[in-house]
This record gives sequence, C-alpha cells and structure tokens, in this order.
Amino acid sequence: MFKEVFVVKKVFVVLSVLLVGLMFVSFAQQITLTFAYFTDGPDLPVIQSLIAQYQQLHPDIKINLLNIPYSDYAQKLSTMIQGGTPPDIARAGDIIPYQDVALNIAPYIPSYTGESVDEWVKNHSGFTSMEYWYDTRNEVLGIPWDAGAHALFYNKDEFEKAGITAPSTTPWTWDQWESAMEKIVNSGAAKYALTYEKTSYRWSNLLYQAGGEIWNKDGQCVINNENGVRALSFFVSLFRKNFIPESVWIGNTPAFSYFQNGLAAMFYSGTWMIPELMQKGTVNFNWGVMPLPMDKVNAVMTGPKVILGFKSTKYPKQVADFMLWLTSRPILTQWCQQLGAIPANHNLLEEGIDYGNPNLNSVMKIILTDLNNGTQIQGNWPANFERDWIVGDTAVITQTYYPRLVQDIVNAISGTMTPQQALNDVAKYFNEQMANLKASSK
Repeated sequence: MFKEVFVVKKVFVVLSVLLVGLMFVSFAQQITLTFAYFTDGPDLPVIQSLIAQYQQLHPDIKINLLNIPYSDYAQKLSTMIQGGTPPDIARAGDIIPYQDVALNIAPYIPSYTGESVDEWVKNHSGFTSMEYWYDTRNEVLGIPWDAGAHALFYNKDEFEKAGITAPSTTPWTWDQWESAMEKIVNSGAAKYALTYEKTSYRWSNLLYQAGGEIWNKDGQCVINNENGVRALSFFVSLFRKNFIPESVWIGNTPAFSYFQNGLAAMFYSGTWMIPELMQKGTVNFNWGVMPLPMDKVNAVMTGPKVILGFKSTKYPKQVADFMLWLTSRPILTQWCQQLGAIPANHNLLEEGIDYGNPNLNSVMKIILTDLNNGTQIQGNWPANFERDWIVGDTAVITQTYYPRLVQDIVNAISGTMTPQQALNDVAKYFNEQMANLKASSK
C-alpha cells in the first residue's frame, strides 16, 4: 500500500514538474508588442475587442495597447522615437513623418496573403501614400486602415425651423450655402449658422474648392495666389457676419460643442464624428449630413489613417502579421461597420459595406457619393491635394509646419492681417523651409 502511494505521489510530482515546465516554456515564448494608439471618436472598445480576438488566435502574443490622447500623440511618439524606444506598432495619420524609421513589411506579404506584393498593393491601397512609397522605394512602410472624409453635418430640427431643405445629392454653391446661413441666423433657428473645426487640414478643403493649392508643380508655395485669397476671404467673411463663432478659432473652444448644444445649425468636420453622433445622449436633435458645398471645384478631402511598424522592433514578422490581420478584409469590415468608417482598401471600398443600420447606411451613402464625386479630376484637383499633403518634399513641409498656416488664418480672422497678408506670410515661410530642406539634403 505504501509503495503504491509513493508511486502515485512520484507520478504526481513528475507530472507537476512537467506541467510547470510547459507553462514556463509557454510564458517564456510569449512576446509583447507595444501598440501606440490614439482614439478617433468612441473607438477604444472596438480596438480592444479586436486585440482580444487576435490574442485568442495567437496566445503566444500579447498586444500592449498604449492609448495616448490625440493632442499629445505626435509629440509623445516623436519623443519615443528620438529616445530610441519607439513602440513596435503605431497608428498614424500618414507615413511621411515616419518614413525613415518605419518597418518595410513587403517581405512578409506573400506568405501571409498568398498574393504578390504588386497584387496586394494594387488591391489594398486607398487614400494613402502607400503606393507612392512602393513605387519610389520598393517598400511597404505602412498599411492604410480606414479613411475619414470631410463632412458637413446639420441639425434637421433647426433647418426645418429656418425653412431650409438640405441638399442630398447636388452640392450647394458657396453662395447658396451663405444664403442658408443668413436664413438660419435671421430666423433665430440657431445663434450661429456654422461651427468649423480649427485645423489647417479642414480649412484647406475651402482652398481646393476655390481652385487653389498650397504648392505648384515646381515646388513653390503659391497659397497666396488669387484662388487662395478668395478661399480665406470667404472664410473670414463668415466670421465677420457672425455666422461662425470666433471662439473656436481665435480661442480654443471645441467646435463640436456649439453643434452639440444646438448653438450652431451646421458642423464642418468629418466622418470620424459619426460614431459619437450616433451614441445615445450625445445630441438631443435629429441630425443629417449633406454634400460639401462647392465653389469652382467639387473637392472633398480625406483623412486617412495608417498602421505602421518600426524598424527597431525585435519581432518584425509578428508585427507584420498583426498589421496584415488588422487590415484584412473581414477585420476591416468589422471595424468599419461598428464605427461608420470608410475602408481604406480599394476592393472593399468598391464593393461597399452594409453597415447594418438603415440610418447609418443612408448617411454613408450620401458621404460616399460625395467623396466619389469630390475626388474626380477637375483641373489640378486632386493632384494638388496629393502634392500638398501626401507625397514628396512639399507634403513634408506642409505636414511639419502647418501650425504657421493655422496661426495666419487666425491672424486674418482677428483682423491683424488681411487675407492677402496672411497668405503672403505663409508662402514666404513655407518657401524658406523648402529652401532649407533642399540645402540640408545636398
């Protein structure tokens, strides 16, 4: 009896040791990938859910989500990179700021997707500079994830009170848009007609609608030409007429707060606001979306998001695998359906997404139709947009020094500069920075 008990105990001990050993090996083999992330509306629970899915499929990998406030994101990520401690993966607005430190994932694409790199780039790319980097450097430095399009939201209740019917297919002209603003304010339907987000990117959409551009084909900043001055003069006039609250641009009051509280009947922002607007309790009125108004050009800008890996990672294959999984068709579809996002994937964008909600499907139909119409070739559009913001040294200057543009727009609104003087200052400064960039690269 004693001998049998001893044998049982011995077997138990051996099994325990083996189990501990297996657990030790399992934990020892698990790797952690740090994912730097900023929220873009109420998307944090969605990305957390997708990470949980991935970790369940890959128990040997832990994704450490580093959620950084958007206002601090660029600076903190830059500090991490300069300090030699970048994350393994990051969400970003574009590839350009990270072109020298981004991981080239091209070697990992064929084995993961079953496609050649050429095929995959052609099928996947959309609203991004990914094709540019592949064509010029034969590298895939980031994957387009989703794209936000600029959008004009409106308060249906206040429009009805003012006796205005919003367009759903054919855009208003600037004159028609301004006439509607006047009716809203004069009718008392809302204190302000419009609230407009304070970013150079958002204002630039007016620049392109006026037929303007920041840079010409020769790499000279020409934002201060006749078209640019028309765009800024029109924008400033809306403040002068008290159609837009000055505190958003001259101060730092969030533009959305005026729309959310019913103080402004229209809100110039983008599709990233849709999930928040759809959340119960965010607004207490009926809202809709209309095509962006147009001047000389029907221009609709996009705000792409990409996912990047970094060269410094110890786990390039695992980083590439996670990036490819997160941007794969089924996972990207989940992401877009839950957030009302536009897929930055050529094939998926062409096929379209059923968002599973009649109201959201209706809103997205207007936005996607407007985006399609507003990205057709019209004169130098959208080539100027790509040159200004997406590719080449011109985009590097614009993305690096855009605060100067914001400041001079504010100077024009406050009256310390005329629109011509403000844009002259931007052009002079941008051209100086371009000269410095060219000199430093010799």
